Amino acid sequence: MRKYNKQRFPFGAFAVILVICVLVSTLSGAGGAFFMFRLLYSTPEETTAHEFVIEETTVTPAVSVTEATTENVTLPEETTNAAPPETVTVYVPAEKPSDALSKGEIYSAAVNSIVTITSSWKQYYSSIFGSYYRPAKMSGTGFCVSDSGYIVTNHHVIEHAEELTVTDYNGNEYKAKLVGSEPSNDFAVIKINTDTVPAKLGNSSDLSVGDDIVVIGNALGELSYTYTDGIVSHLSRLVTLESGEEVNMFQTNAAINNGNSGGPVYNIKGEVVGIASAKYASDKIEGLGFCIPIDDVKTMISDIIVFGYVKGKPSLGITVQTVTSSMANRHSIPMGCYIVALDKDSPCYEAGLRSGDVITKLGNKTIASAEDIGKYLSEKKAGDKSNVTYYSSGETKTVSIKIGEYKPSDPRTNYSNVYDF
Repeated sequence: MRKYNKQRFPFGAFAVILVICVLVSTLSGAGGAFFMFRLLYSTPEETTAHEFVIEETTVTPAVSVTEATTENVTLPEETTNAAPPETVTVYVPAEKPSDALSKGEIYSAAVNSIVTITSSWKQYYSSIFGSYYRPAKMSGTGFCVSDSGYIVTNHHVIEHAEELTVTDYNGNEYKAKLVGSEPSNDFAVIKINTDTVPAKLGNSSDLSVGDDIVVIGNALGELSYTYTDGIVSHLSRLVTLESGEEVNMFQTNAAINNGNSGGPVYNIKGEVVGIASAKYASDKIEGLGFCIPIDDVKTMISDIIVFGYVKGKPSLGITVQTVTSSMANRHSIPMGCYIVALDKDSPCYEAGLRSGDVITKLGNKTIASAEDIGKYLSEKKAGDKSNVTYYSSGETKTVSIKIGEYKPSDPRTNYSNVYDF
């Protein structure tokens, strides 16, 4: 039998080889992983990126505030598979005119044309012990329209005045007299005997919603020459006066307080474009002010300075009181306007109407209140013809009249609940 010699397994060599294999495998795997990582996640510096470029579009501004325009602008084409270029309309903000003034410049140029007005009168009362009176005052603002002392303000500032005092920017006081007023447009003209600096009148028709405006006046009757500013909020609002007549005004968010009444409203050129009317704002509402457009009263102001009244204003020459339903039932008369008094040279008197008659219709318009007469006449002018339907002594009659021209005169009555037309 042959014998074989047993050899021992070389564990040391095996261990060395195993370690070498592990090292080689690890290095090979790490290298492969690193290669794949570089392939899949290359850095920005090593790739060709498609960057988006935003092009700046130069837009030429509009020439003036009222000439803002729009332009068609093509969006820049991106270097991707985006949709075709789109054309959109872009609003181009208007540039201020070259003759626009700063706020400080407007104020400095305006104050010498602006005055504060104090209206004083005796307010009468009655009681079981007899009648008595108390002194009453109202403060407002005005602005000069000539170099010879003519000043414009609101009618409601001076309507009760027995004495008018004007104070200028330098504190000088002057007694003023009423030249004439236009209640249906709530403005009046007064005069002082001194040289004055006239304000420059602009055109309210040039205003647009959003335009900047400035109001300067005697706020609260104590804070004289107060400056506030805002924008035009709306170009035309019909505001109803106590007489029932409607007057056109533009709306603003500029602060207008008691005492600002009659004060000037300026555009950014420092031109007067309106008359502030605080009476038609409310203490409970903010940001709502109303102004009379200067274009609506320019001719009227001139008429009052020259003639003492507005030429061509329609008038019926009557004083009326509204007949309510309860009054109609109590006195067995129709609803309408009861004639309290009338002028003997009025068209209504010449046509046969008398005190005690009730006007029920003018033209084709049914008259139910004094407001209706005011609205009807606001659409007429002196010389127009109109039919008048009225109730007299149990009969209804219709006559044709020629509407007369209003001229200032003493009140026909001293009643507080009647209206002159």
